[in-house]
Amino acid sequence: MTSAPQAGPGAASTANTPDAADAPGAPGDGAATSADGARGLAERAAALGRELATALVSADDEARLAAQLRELAARLGGLAGPAPADGTPPADTRARPAAHHGQEPASRSGAVGPDEDDSPVRRGDITPISSPRNPLAPPLVIEREADGSAVGRASLPLQYQGPPERVHGGIVCLMLDQVLGSAAHPKGAAPAYTRVLEVEYLAATPLDAPLTVRGWIERTEGRKRFLAGTVAHGDTITARATGLWVAPREAG
Repeated sequence: MTSAPQAGPGAASTANTPDAADAPGAPGDGAATSADGARGLAERAAALGRELATALVSADDEARLAAQLRELAARLGGLAGPAPADGTPPADTRARPAAHHGQEPASRSGAVGPDEDDSPVRRGDITPISSPRNPLAPPLVIEREADGSAVGRASLPLQYQGPPERVHGGIVCLMLDQVLGSAAHPKGAAPAYTRVLEVEYLAATPLDAPLTVRGWIERTEGRKRFLAGTVAHGDTITARATGLWVAPREAG
């Protein structure tokens, strides 16, 4: 399988299951504190969004689904907290946020080492596969190994199903793109973008099971970085990939 060109470096983060008791308190002083509070609130709300998606695709009883929806709505409301009592008008929720044009792929979604859990790289991840703030993401947690390779880990629930009890092939490809893209950005390297991604599906990738996605650089030729990677469940490799990432000419 060969994908169209796409910007797909990978990323890393860990999401926690939210609870109303974890709702952030009053914002502190400074823009950094406000941004940290917003990010934490977004992560908890996104995790609820994942629970909602799982409930919707798993529904087989109307009464049970209705109870789940009420419970999730209550928890989401608990995250938001009460409306301001000072008459402050609510923010315009219809406004569409600007895209993060100013962030290069390595800083927006690059894997980080175990000692960089709160780095700008991890905090800035908004991708649909590894961001704890994005309810589309499982999320896939990606870390960089000492040898420069990238390793992602996740267990995908029912909303990622393709054939019965199997992860959709497009999601498998997305995970590989993200992890290989992470490996394509060793520390200090210029940004690069996916040019070619070829995926070979070798076995079923199971749902609700621990998966390991690996990516590494095979060789570098000027602006070109040639990568390879695998998806595995235990000792079984379910897919493997090769790819080409290319840095823009101005990157040297």
